[in-house]
Amino acid sequence: MKRFVLFFLCPSLYLGLMGCVPTAVSDLPINPTVTGTAVPTETPNILTITSIQTPTPPSPTNTPAAMPTRPSPMSTATPLDFPEIWANSMINGDYGVVWSVPVDWQEITVFAPSPDSVFWQAWTNDSETASAKYPLGQMALTIFVENDDSDILNGAEQRTLWGVSVWTHEIEGTDSDDFDLRLSLTAVREPYQYNYQLDCIQVEESTFAEQAAFTAFCYYNWDFLFRFLGLCTIPMEQEVNSVEGQQVSSDWYHYFYFVPTDWLKLQGPTPDRISFLSDPLAYNQPNECPLPNGLMKLDFSVDPPGNFDTGAPDSTPDFGDLQK
Repeated sequence: MKRFVLFFLCPSLYLGLMGCVPTAVSDLPINPTVTGTAVPTETPNILTITSIQTPTPPSPTNTPAAMPTRPSPMSTATPLDFPEIWANSMINGDYGVVWSVPVDWQEITVFAPSPDSVFWQAWTNDSETASAKYPLGQMALTIFVENDDSDILNGAEQRTLWGVSVWTHEIEGTDSDDFDLRLSLTAVREPYQYNYQLDCIQVEESTFAEQAAFTAFCYYNWDFLFRFLGLCTIPMEQEVNSVEGQQVSSDWYHYFYFVPTDWLKLQGPTPDRISFLSDPLAYNQPNECPLPNGLMKLDFSVDPPGNFDTGAPDSTPDFGDLQK
């Protein structure tokens, strides 16, 4: 047993563009921004396009782009009858990382987890307050970012709910360690390596049944927490002169236009309701992340004329405001 040591035909067209000038990101961390909204347990819905009843014309002639997918992470344990977990979503904009911390956990001070650490923070559960509802034991949650100098990552590869590839690890502590069980993950995006871990420490005088319950509770917390690690999109460097275009057209509605080939296509409920993003990564980033500077979005839609200007009642345009 160990003791705990504190350390996001009349077509009508709509095109929209938005963008701004990229700004530099500082090299050193500032205090992270904390949001008080509880993290939901279901997969967040990033983009919703309202469905409108239209005829079914042939599809535009461009090839549909693959949509990002978010495979559900593997469950690490079958939880007992533990209460629902509520957590605060936290973000560090300097290193573009988002993670979660249970609402009733307290921040603690720890030393740098490694010599290459450039950012770190840690929290612990309040075992005395929680002892009436939860299994006895101490848990410590730590996140730290290191300069990436590794070529090979070990562990089981999984994906978080934000589509981040992570490598998970499970280590049982020895007599020389300050933990009994360590559950952790590693994610890499140059030039950084992101580490997120949960250390669990048993109570020395606990029974075998109490230890088993606490271990199951650790797995239950980790299965929730690791899902919500996400990385914010950073501005992409693009050379305007080198952008190649792709044509989007329809013989049914008699339109065509061009968009850059590498833009992400988001298909709407009908073939002629489409959106494009200049940076594909911006679609799959956590809600807490700001949109990257320089991002451009184009929305396009075509609808049949209906009874527009056919002589039927209420079919003419309303020019009331324009005549004032």
